[in-house]
Parts: sequence; structure tokens; C-alpha cells
Amino acid sequence: MSAVLRRISLWWLGLVVALGGLCILLAQGSGGPLPWLAASGSEAGADALAEALQEAQPLPLDGYQSIWQHSLLSTSRSADQLVAALPDAPASEPPPVLNGFTLLGTLTNSQLRLAFVRDDNGNALTLRQGQTLPGGWQLSRVEASEVSLTLNGATQTLTFNRPHIPGLSGPSNESP
Repeated sequence: MSAVLRRISLWWLGLVVALGGLCILLAQGSGGPLPWLAASGSEAGADALAEALQEAQPLPLDGYQSIWQHSLLSTSRSADQLVAALPDAPASEPPPVLNGFTLLGTLTNSQLRLAFVRDDNGNALTLRQGQTLPGGWQLSRVEASEVSLTLNGATQTLTFNRPHIPGLSGPSNESP
């Protein structure tokens, strides 16, 4: 029995020594970054790439039209209706009430501000900041959870209400 224990302890001792040696080698810098050779003609390739990047113009949004019109997950999906800008309504009329429109969501980044709105009939509309709803209301401001619409100096705000599912608001301190 003691011979078996001695063999096991010698095996563990050997493993500890090997791992300790490996740790020392790694601490001294072995296994560090590899020195790569420079590619032939790399300066010319880098200059050509830099020139191509400077000359490249961003693709206009219409270039991405085929991407957002066709869904990857649903074959029955159709594109949202883009709303064309309408001329401003005459100032003498009182502004129409902005009832029946629901804010579904917003998309904002440094170049683009979109609002996704649904009307009473269930039609989804996509508006860019500055575009106008069919009733004449112009989308003046788009934020993460709300949009502001103006008409003849009157301003109304639509807020995106996130649905609340009971029990998923987070952990509570109440005992069951």
C-alpha cells in the first residue's frame, strides 16, 4: 500500500514541478507575441488602402432599401409606408387633434432619427425627423422614448410606453 501511495505522490510532485516551471517561463516572457515579418509591398498597399478609404463616400440610405424591405424571418412582411413631406397647413385653421397615433418605437444615431408610428387603422408609418404626418403634424424632435410633433406653433408629444409584464420588474426584497 505504501508503494502505491509513494508512486501517486511522486506523480503529483512531478506535475507540480512541471507546472511551476511553466509558470516561471511564462513570467519571464516566453510565449509572448510572435515577431511577424512585414509583408512585401506593405507600404504601397497601406497607401492604396488609405486613399481608397478617403475617397469612399457613405452609401445613401436608399442603397439599403432592399435590406429593410425584405424580412429574413417572415415571408409575409411588407415594408412600412414612408410618408412624403406635405406642405404646411394654413395658419388660420386650428390644429387638428393628434389622436389615434401610437408611437411604436424610435431609432436614433448620429446620422438618422426615425419614429415608427401606427394610426387607428393599424397602418405603420416610418417618419424621419422633419417629415410630416398625413394630418399635417411635422416630426420636430426624436428622442429614445418620445417624439415631438408640431403644427402651426402647437406642439404635442407621443411617448413610447414599454409594456410591463408583472413579475419581471426585477428581484424584490419581499418574502413570499
